[in-house]
Amino acid sequence: MGILGKFDAKSNRRECKYDVQAFGEVIPERQAAGEPFALETCYLSAAQFSGLLSAQLQKASLFSTLERDYGVELGYSDEEVDATMPDPRTAELLGVSKREPLLRIRQVIYSTKGVVILYVLGLYRSDRHNLVIRRYR
Repeated sequence: MGILGKFDAKSNRRECKYDVQAFGEVIPERQAAGEPFALETCYLSAAQFSGLLSAQLQKASLFSTLERDYGVELGYSDEEVDATMPDPRTAELLGVSKREPLLRIRQVIYSTKGVVILYVLGLYRSDRHNLVIRRYR
């Protein structure tokens, strides 16, 4: 089991061990040159962030909205990165073949107080995304 919980490869979903509910639709929200390169689904506490459903996130980022409107200070995240094959819907939304692997990044994002704020599942076109990692010993 990874840092984020048990993953079901067939459904491309994770059994999330945190008290969160889905927020919003899975949409191609990140684009470059008019072409989608990422799909992200965010899961947050419906009770704590109920007003987000009416927020205009097109004008401000989710993180800035959480900080400004809810007083949340984002601190750090635990992330898992791997490769996965897209399902037919994801392949269509991202404009890739069903045989083209995607980068899958799963994040649990915490406040500066160590409280889980949100879980993010991101699917990224591998031909349009670069991951840079710095490691210290």
